[in-house]
Amino acid sequence: MNLEVNRRLQVWSFGVSHRELVLMSTHEAGEYPTRFCALLKPVSFITLPTSFDCIRVADTLSGGTRRFEFFTSDHTYFVVADHLFHAEDRLPWHAPLPFGVNQ
Repeated sequence: MNLEVNRRLQVWSFGVSHRELVLMSTHEAGEYPTRFCALLKPVSFITLPTSFDCIRVADTLSGGTRRFEFFTSDHTYFVVADHLFHAEDRLPWHAPLPFGVNQ
């Protein structure tokens, strides 16, 4: 899976008990017309700053482990997780997430 993102993402929340990581890019600042949300789960390893300008996301499989790579203009970060779900909508940042996960 390759996903073009081209926007600033923020680590929105991380739940230890269910090992869920939510990344979000809101549209309140007027930069983007939509809210973009990504949910990764269950997460076993993270190398991400709290916010970054993402160009694209690539899914690689290594030894049965899925690794989601987040590419910026000068660095590659990654998250090891089984699944990545994403959604884009025009709702405000505080609206419920489309995955049924609490913020």
